Amino acid sequence: MPRRSIDVKVGKKWPSDPYKGLTYYGGDDVPLFAGRDSDIDAVCGSIGLGNIRILLLHGLTGCGKSSFLRAGLIPALEEEIAGYEFLRDEAGKPDFVRSTDDPTASLARRIHLFIKREYSSPLENKEAEAPSLASDAALEEAEFVRAVAADPQTLVKTVERIASKRPRTFVLVIDQAEEVITLKPDPTGDPARIQFFDFLSDISRSRFDLKVIICFRTEYHGQFYAQLRYGADVGRINDYYLNDFTEEQLLEAILRPTSREPLAGYGAPFDRYHFNYELSLPGKIAKALLAPGLSGGVLPALQIVCRRLYEGAKPKPPEGPDATKAAIFDAEVHPLVKSFTITEKAYTSLGGVAGQVISYLQSELEAALAEPFAAKLGLSAHRNEMDGWRRVLTTLVKTQINGTVTTDVIPEETLRKEAVRQGCEIEPKEMFQFLSHERRRILRPVDVARLATAEVIRCFSLGHDVLAGALQEWSDRAKHTKLERENVWATLRSTRGIMSNINGKAYAMNAITPMKWWKTPVLRLFLFLLGVVLPLQKDLKNLSFIHFARWVIVRRTQFPVLAQNQARDRLKHDYLFFFANFNGTWNQCMDTFSTVLANGIDLIWRWSEKYPGTKPSTQFKRYIASVQFVTDYYYTAYPNATASDVKAAHRVQDALAYIAGRSKGLSPEEFERAYLKFVVSVQCDLGTTSERTLGT
Repeated sequence: MPRRSIDVKVGKKWPSDPYKGLTYYGGDDVPLFAGRDSDIDAVCGSIGLGNIRILLLHGLTGCGKSSFLRAGLIPALEEEIAGYEFLRDEAGKPDFVRSTDDPTASLARRIHLFIKREYSSPLENKEAEAPSLASDAALEEAEFVRAVAADPQTLVKTVERIASKRPRTFVLVIDQAEEVITLKPDPTGDPARIQFFDFLSDISRSRFDLKVIICFRTEYHGQFYAQLRYGADVGRINDYYLNDFTEEQLLEAILRPTSREPLAGYGAPFDRYHFNYELSLPGKIAKALLAPGLSGGVLPALQIVCRRLYEGAKPKPPEGPDATKAAIFDAEVHPLVKSFTITEKAYTSLGGVAGQVISYLQSELEAALAEPFAAKLGLSAHRNEMDGWRRVLTTLVKTQINGTVTTDVIPEETLRKEAVRQGCEIEPKEMFQFLSHERRRILRPVDVARLATAEVIRCFSLGHDVLAGALQEWSDRAKHTKLERENVWATLRSTRGIMSNINGKAYAMNAITPMKWWKTPVLRLFLFLLGVVLPLQKDLKNLSFIHFARWVIVRRTQFPVLAQNQARDRLKHDYLFFFANFNGTWNQCMDTFSTVLANGIDLIWRWSEKYPGTKPSTQFKRYIASVQFVTDYYYTAYPNATASDVKAAHRVQDALAYIAGRSKGLSPEEFERAYLKFVVSVQCDLGTTSERTLGT
């Protein structure tokens, strides 16, 4: 369906990004907002009915409710129809009142800020026109909130007075209204719920020209409407379900930035962004988004995938001597920029659309570790820091009784203490600021007001409910992995030592350690000398319980790709792989490494990150255990023989070959004496090989 041409009055400037990621579309993104024309028409008609006071706008998480309001419905009502006026914030943008668990208090604060800004100036001549609004504006915020707490009708009358003085229909938006149910579902939340639904009931019967749009998740429609219907005039309430995108709508949203069709006042999107998709790729993305099993919401996955594809394919600005051209590169007109194409190969290397929200969260946490505020962290601390912050973010996940996962709202100070408890080294304030940046929108600052106390608490929530689902999935996966690991280690410890799987009498183990790339040539030289200077192998060969030991270096650029369309890994370190089969317990093997082979082991592993040395042995064992992986499959030529058994078999074979060679010319008496001598010489090497019982 072609997009309507809206003559938006706010400047005709293209957004810098063609896709928004987890950030919602706003008034500046109107020319890129696509796929919702029929919904805009339907909601405009629904809210435009004169008797309607409340519109319940609901949809599944990730269907784009906030973007629909900001970039679709509000521009249509304010500019195209031009009969409506939304509550505005200090920057002049539509002010969505975040519900929290006390939406009446949140609304009271926003209304007070509005009337203080609009009706407190004597130059506005509002004192004579609306003395009550001027009186309210003269109050401090806490005083006004306390007045509303004492008499909830105060807020209703204030909103009605505002509506009576505005030239257009006055509209309020209550966003994430399900929070009045989800954040405090127990009886402690009842007083705030009662006050809020009483307010809505009064608004539904108001004779003034005003509207309230309540935006919430469809899962809570039944609970929400059940509480609303008892006191409200249901005949003055309309309901609209914002459905998920169809394949046609998804294609429109994907392809809008590539369109060569001019939009009124803007020109063609292609002339701003200069890119195309390979012919069949948009259809593949749309079908993948609608495939069963995709978690996290369709639109967030679409926006994340398309933004990553765009940023990965977009030519990079000039550097070095040509850096002065960077401003020209990203100017409104691009005379120097050539068009580029997003390929199926790039999409495949991205991993498709499944799991994109988790991948996005991971990449942003990795980006945080590259910021100056994380410079004090050592490389080895990065993994712990990322895991710590993911656990901090997981505290914002709230699972409801019905099984749905939403974001919680938690005080900033509580999150700060959690970061300290999780061992995070980055200053929490720095990380909070980074994660709540509008471009990322992983965290969202929320000022939670308390109607009873007029207190305002600085809090955070997740920037989108889809992040709650992603974090819950990560947490469940981490718990499952931890449980598996604990079960494995419990099994291994039952063999009287930490080791890998057992096959017959031979145990297998490995160790994978990172090392800085510039250290690799030094280690290569030492391993070469170890291979050609035989005396250096003496101690290792004399250890009869070791079947073999092998070290292999894999450069950071040498990791294999398993398919032509697989992107190569971009690693910071080279890796040293160690493999061995041995007899006895893991502890016995490590003790031998720490004593008999200490010098050689140190020379090999000293180049690895955080290697503590073989002495004291306790630290050495902890290090090897931390870089060791359980071996599921391995090959051994003689599973029921120890290394000593194999050596004994060779001695028997050599002795037998010797007597066989001499027996041809011997008399029976001589052969008898030679045979007895042979048996006596090998009798200590004659034994049986069998699989030993685990744990014996």
